[in-house]
Amino acid sequence: MATLPSPAEILWQEEHISDNKAPDIIAFNVICFFIACSAVAARFTARRIKKIAYGADDWLILAGLFVTLGVVITSLLGVRYGAGKHAILVEDPAAGAKVLLAAEVIWGCAISTVKVSILLLYHRLFALNNRAFTATLWIVGIFIIGYCTTQTFAALFQCIPIEANWTVGIRHHCVNSELGGTIISAVNVLTDFVLLVLPMPILYKLQKPWAQKAQIMGMFLLGGLCVDQTGSRPRNV
Repeated sequence: MATLPSPAEILWQEEHISDNKAPDIIAFNVICFFIACSAVAARFTARRIKKIAYGADDWLILAGLFVTLGVVITSLLGVRYGAGKHAILVEDPAAGAKVLLAAEVIWGCAISTVKVSILLLYHRLFALNNRAFTATLWIVGIFIIGYCTTQTFAALFQCIPIEANWTVGIRHHCVNSELGGTIISAVNVLTDFVLLVLPMPILYKLQKPWAQKAQIMGMFLLGGLCVDQTGSRPRNV
């Protein structure tokens, strides 16, 4: 919701006028997206070298990478319009609010695409003749798609009319964005955790020495942490 800073907020911002998180926003997006690109490129290269046919999980993670690029672009555009700086320094707050709204909507699409691709990968690797695991993947997948779809629409229509996100003084109705953001973050962390632990029982039962099993589990956990960072929700800074 578009609001003007209070006198107390203006005074505080003037006292901390040199604060600037824009370099942090740029570095975070560039580094995380570079890691994501490297991981996807390595995955496709390994498939080609081993002459393994590409699956739905491969194409979906590639689609997720392109959608994530949209999040990165809108985040960097947000810096162009003042993200990371105090509100009193922002010259075009309406443009910044529009970019932030676009980033939140695109993020919902990106995170669902990436997480469903992980479930498809699990299905390809572990679900053979395992009906219980397949059913679990379906349940988690439906929940993720439903949650991300809800989040996307909630971000788009957090204020009615939508113009209230960047226009001050018009009649509007907005949800509690701080509470909504907290709920979204909590559910996102929960689904991240579920994705991390889903294959662990199967990996634990592998007929391999403990050292090798620990290495395999570590690789899955590291990959999950990378997904969590590259899919971090854009927010007002």
